[in-house]
Amino acid sequence: MLLLKYNFKFSGNEILFLQHPVTTQVENTKKQIINSLKAIEIVNKPTIAVAPNSDVGNDIIFKHLESFSKLYPSFMLFKSFPRCDYLGMLKNCKVLVGNSSSGIIEASYFKIPVVDIGIRQNNREKGPNVFHTEDDSVISIHSKLVKALKMKKEHLSTMSIYGNGNTSKNIVKYLETIKLNSKSLFNAIKDLEKIDEKMDKILSFAHLLVAENADQEKNKIFFQQMQEKITNYSTTPSFYFSEEKKLLKSVNQKDINYNLKIYTNPIFTLLGPRAYFAKNEDNLFLMNGVGLIYYMPLDQLSSNKLNFKRIKSNILELIDPDYGLGTAVAITRHVLIKDNRIYVSFIKKKKEACFTNVVLVSDLNLDSLKFEKFFDTNECSPVSTVGSGGTLSNYKDNKIIMSIGDWLSGELVEQDNRFKKREVLAQDKNSLLGKTIAINTESKNIEILSMGHRNHMGVFYDKENDQIFLSENGPKGGDEINLISDLDNKDVKNFGWPLASYGEHYGYDFMKFADQYKRAPLYKSHSEYAFEEPLMHFTPSVAPTQIIKTEKFEKLFDKHVLYMGALAFRQQGLSLHKVVLNKDYQVEDHYIIQIGDRVRDVMYIENINKIILFLEYSGSIAILTSLN
Repeated sequence: MLLLKYNFKFSGNEILFLQHPVTTQVENTKKQIINSLKAIEIVNKPTIAVAPNSDVGNDIIFKHLESFSKLYPSFMLFKSFPRCDYLGMLKNCKVLVGNSSSGIIEASYFKIPVVDIGIRQNNREKGPNVFHTEDDSVISIHSKLVKALKMKKEHLSTMSIYGNGNTSKNIVKYLETIKLNSKSLFNAIKDLEKIDEKMDKILSFAHLLVAENADQEKNKIFFQQMQEKITNYSTTPSFYFSEEKKLLKSVNQKDINYNLKIYTNPIFTLLGPRAYFAKNEDNLFLMNGVGLIYYMPLDQLSSNKLNFKRIKSNILELIDPDYGLGTAVAITRHVLIKDNRIYVSFIKKKKEACFTNVVLVSDLNLDSLKFEKFFDTNECSPVSTVGSGGTLSNYKDNKIIMSIGDWLSGELVEQDNRFKKREVLAQDKNSLLGKTIAINTESKNIEILSMGHRNHMGVFYDKENDQIFLSENGPKGGDEINLISDLDNKDVKNFGWPLASYGEHYGYDFMKFADQYKRAPLYKSHSEYAFEEPLMHFTPSVAPTQIIKTEKFEKLFDKHVLYMGALAFRQQGLSLHKVVLNKDYQVEDHYIIQIGDRVRDVMYIENINKIILFLEYSGSIAILTSLN
C-alpha cells in the first residue's frame, strides 16, 4: 500500500525523522536541527523525514530539511502524511528520531526504538524503547542513534505504560457510577473551606487501601503529592514557582528581550480555568471561573511562592448553578475595583433559553464581600455563547466601562431554530448587544460609547489621552484592535459588525447560504461603508483577550504601546502581542511574544514595572520582565 502510494519500498533499516521546534528555545532551533541532521548523515541510513508542526521556528527546520534532501537522495522529505500512513511508516521503520510525542506513545506499541532529542517531551513517562538525550550535540545524538539502531524488536516487549486500549471504556464505566449535576458541583464549591479535612480523611483511607499493593511505596508518594496539592489549594491557594524562560520579541529578533517567571497551582484549573486580575492599593486580586475571589499583597510578586487568601462572599448564592454553560468554569467574565467597590461580570441564566450579561457589586472588604445586583442588560439570548463580552474597565468620573458582545445575533445558525428570527442587534441602537457602554456607578444611567461589535474581550481606558482601546474577536479571521477617541463628542462610533469585517462566516458557502450574507455581508472595508476602521486586524484569528496600554514597561515614551493576550492554538496565538503605534495612532511595529499558553488576562503593575499574565491552560500566573 505505502509502496504504491509513495513509490518506495521498506528495507527495514529506514530512519523516520520528525523534529518540531521547541517554543521555549526558539533561539536554538537552527543548532538543534543542524546537529540532528549531522548525526543522521554519519550513520548513513535511508531516512523518511516529515515536516514539523506550525509552532514558531518551523520555517527554520523546514529550510534545513529541504536543503538536506537535495544533497542526499536517500533522505526523502514529505510535508505531511495522513495519520494511518504515518503509523504505517512508523511500524515499518528501524528507528524514530526527533522529538515527536509519537515516539513516546505510538512507537512503544510497535516495538520501535526512539531517539528523543531535547526537552520537548520532558516530564512525560517513557518506555524502555526511548533513548533520551537532552544534550543536543552531534556526539550525543549520534551515540543514542547507534544504540537505538542496534536494538532488536524481539528484545522489546509491548509497552504497557499507556494502557491496553480500553482506557476510554474504563473511564466511561467509572463516570457512569457518579451522579453529578451543576447544583451538587456548586454545593461542593460552597463547602470549599472544609476540603482539607475531607481530603485528609480520603487520603488516609487511600493509604490503607494501597498498603497491600506491590507498588506500595510508589502509591504512597502519589497520595502524598495529591494531599500536598489539595491542601495548598482550599482557602489559601498557593502558586509555586515552576519555570523561568528567556523570551524573544519576535522570531526574527536574535536578542533575548524578556524574562518570564511562571507560578503554577495545578488544582486551580479545577475551579477555573479562566481567571482575572484586579488591584487596589497594595493588594492583587484574583477571581476564578466560578466567582471565587482571592487576594495577595503585591510585594509577594518577587518571591518564589504566591500565597493567596480567599475572601468569603455570597456570590455563589447569586449565581444560578444551572446557568447552562455546560461547565462551571466559564461563567465569570471579568472583575474590576473602583472607588473601594468591587464589580464582577458574569453570564446569568434567567430561565430556559434566556441568558444575559449581569454585573454584581460589593463594598471592598478583605474579610467578607456582600454582593448585590448592579446591572443587567435585560436582553435574552436563546443560548449561552462565547460571544458575550462582559469585560469591565475603569472610566473617568464615577463611571465604569463594560463591553457587551452581540451573542451571535449577527450570525445565523441554520441548525438551531432559535436563531432563525434573530435580528442584527449590534447595529440596533435600541439594543445593548454588540455595544461598549459606560455605566454611572451612582445613578446606574447608561451611555452607549460604541456599537457594531462582535465580541470585544479587551477594554482599556487610557486616562492620559482620554481614549478607549478595544480588542475584539472576529468570526473566522478578522480579529481587531479598535480605538474610541473624541469621547466628549456624543456621536456613537460604529465599528461595522456584522456588515463589515475582514473575516468570514464559519461554515458558510456564499451560494448555499445567500441569506446569511444578506444579513451579515462582511464587507472587506469599513471606511467605504462609513464605519470605523480598526487600528489593526488579524487573519487568521488569534482570539484576542485583554488589552492594556503602557509606555513605561519598555520605556517608549514617544510612542503608544499596546499589549494584548491571545488564546488561539496556532502560530500567532498562545502569546502576548505587542503593538507599537506612532503619534498618529498608525501601527509602526507588531511583535509576538511567544508564551506557549492561553493568555486570558493581562495587567501592568507600575510600582514594580512588570506585566502579569493569567495562563488558563496550565492554571498559572506569569510575571513578565523587560530586559531592554
